[in-house]
Amino acid sequence: MVRQEVNIVWFKRDLRLKDHLPLSSSIDQDLPIILLYILDSEYVNNPHYSDRHWQFVKDSLKNMSRQLKLYDHKLSVLEGDTVEVFKNIHTKFSIKNIYSHQETGLVFSYSIDKKLKNWVGSEKISWSEFQQNGIIRGLKNRDDWVKKWYAYMHSSEIVVDLSLSKTILFKSKKFEPTYFMNLGNDSHIQSGGEDLAIDILNDFISNRSKQYSYHISKPNESRTSCSRLSAHIAWGNMSIRQVYQAAYHAKKNGNKRNLSAFLSRLRWHCHFIQKFEQEVEMEFLPQNKGYISLRRESNPAYIKSWEDGNTGIPLVDACMRCVKKTGYLNFRMRAMLVSFLTHALLQNWDDGIQYLAKQFTDFEPGIHYPQFQMQASVTGINTIRIYNPIKQAKDHDPKGIFIKKWVPELSDFPTEYIYEPWKMNEMERSLFGLKTSYPQPIIDLSEALKKARKVLWSEKGSKDVKNGKQSVLSMHAVPGRKEQ
Repeated sequence: MVRQEVNIVWFKRDLRLKDHLPLSSSIDQDLPIILLYILDSEYVNNPHYSDRHWQFVKDSLKNMSRQLKLYDHKLSVLEGDTVEVFKNIHTKFSIKNIYSHQETGLVFSYSIDKKLKNWVGSEKISWSEFQQNGIIRGLKNRDDWVKKWYAYMHSSEIVVDLSLSKTILFKSKKFEPTYFMNLGNDSHIQSGGEDLAIDILNDFISNRSKQYSYHISKPNESRTSCSRLSAHIAWGNMSIRQVYQAAYHAKKNGNKRNLSAFLSRLRWHCHFIQKFEQEVEMEFLPQNKGYISLRRESNPAYIKSWEDGNTGIPLVDACMRCVKKTGYLNFRMRAMLVSFLTHALLQNWDDGIQYLAKQFTDFEPGIHYPQFQMQASVTGINTIRIYNPIKQAKDHDPKGIFIKKWVPELSDFPTEYIYEPWKMNEMERSLFGLKTSYPQPIIDLSEALKKARKVLWSEKGSKDVKNGKQSVLSMHAVPGRKEQ
């Protein structure tokens, strides 16, 4: 019996139907298409991921299915080992071509791709992987990267005409999506989906972006004034090019300052992913190899207090509790959390990296690892930023609204004591009738930050770190960069 020839579009972190070159290329081949998403068991079991990620993906897949239904198309969602899924399909159909976007992922996801590449090679199946978001595979340095990135952003979006294709729904009892089917819904976590992403983008550009620059560092106000597109971009509900072009054209009609600031951050978004694309071993090693010999002894009690949001430092605890509950935190507060762990507590850069990855709905490996290392001061090329959480709270939560929301043990405290509640003595607490279960600080913050400055600048000045600096610059530095 001759098996029917099919093409497969393999969706990964590109869960959309617009501006999608793999999908468009498959349609051009005039063969029936299996539109495929695989939840590989290695992803489910990986310590970087949690239910909130798969809830977002599930929302995105449901939205894609609703859109496809308008064209009488079906999305095939399967769970299991990726290579085994493809083998199973190939026993029932003859796979001619596989189309997908390149994925800048963790080492285990690269391993999945390599195993599939070996198998498709043995079966003489063509697998075309396409560039996404201006990230260039195989790049050795950054000499022309910025120029190429802008060229990509200003190139035409890919037009996908779903009316021209015929799709086949592939089902298999062996690979039924039971995890997705049993996955509950947490209403505190941001919902996914291409239609929702478009609505959020339009609302940001038309309304919320007007306060973008002013509120970007504020933990409370940023929740509405920032774009809130990070999770949609991370999981591919929109391409960076779509977001860039919408903001670029909108700034011609006004609000130039805010939208220009937003556009610059889209480039930085890709800049950090490009770093990880070029050096995926960053998952296990610091960018500057001089820091390998400077590893510290971990303190499990400190790490646990940090993870639980019970350090006794109000802004630190408010931020951790907030991100654990909602999956979102603005950039400055993320940096402050990392700084507190690795500077104030003097823990290692990788002591908290997987834990925070599990909390961020918008977890993007290519941003998470380079940024975490940068904020932990193990690059040797960036200015050491030691965030003082008391100063950050006073500057960016001046009325204590964010702290009181997420640390309700302090909700009755006068604002002047909300940042350093340990400074209110028992007589004053009695006078105000205050009782709280909020813990005392696990460290003397002033002394800890003083020690951190001494340790971190000493480490950066070490011979090994200085020797490692040049290799970091040669691979990752954009020409003309200044230390940041």
